[in-house]
Amino acid sequence: SAIGGVPQDKKYAGEDTELVIGDGNTVRESCTISLGTAGGGGVTSVGSDNWIMASVHIAHDCIVGDHTILANNATLAGHVTLGDWVILGGMTAVHQFCAVGAHAMAAGGSIVLRDVPPYVICSGNPAEPRGINSEGLKRRGLDADTINLLRRAYKTLYRDGLTAADAVTALGTLVGESPPSAAAIQLLKDFVQNSQRGIVR
Repeated sequence: SAIGGVPQDKKYAGEDTELVIGDGNTVRESCTISLGTAGGGGVTSVGSDNWIMASVHIAHDCIVGDHTILANNATLAGHVTLGDWVILGGMTAVHQFCAVGAHAMAAGGSIVLRDVPPYVICSGNPAEPRGINSEGLKRRGLDADTINLLRRAYKTLYRDGLTAADAVTALGTLVGESPPSAAAIQLLKDFVQNSQRGIVR
């Protein structure tokens, strides 16, 4: 593997930039993880307890959270952000500047061209939303009430025919319905509201 190599960015001119990696990560053979670039903040960051399988590429200025799984040949273009507990199936490619929210999952071979909200499963070329990652959430200890509320939030976001702005307003109403689940819905609402590339549709 090549860890901390020169960024594959023509604008890079040898500036003093960094790759910061946390603890407990597994990085298998033939992976490439690049330094940051001055234009992207100067830092590529990989958190802790990630499972990075063979031939994964993490480009310059990416931010990878904790407890992620990147299967064989998954590829992150520059400036991609992955939240905690994200799973990318083998051969998945994520377009530059995209964000994939916490607990989201992209099936193998997905081509991710827009932001993937937290908790959402996507697949295809281009990737489209398929539902909530309910099985993964159960494994991580989320209670049934929270998962059911996230299913309602998914319906609000994708099946009620709302614009993104109207969906954000509706998600705000859901935040107040169940205080124990409020943080999970708030995370989803904030992600959609702050999306720079638009969310997968």
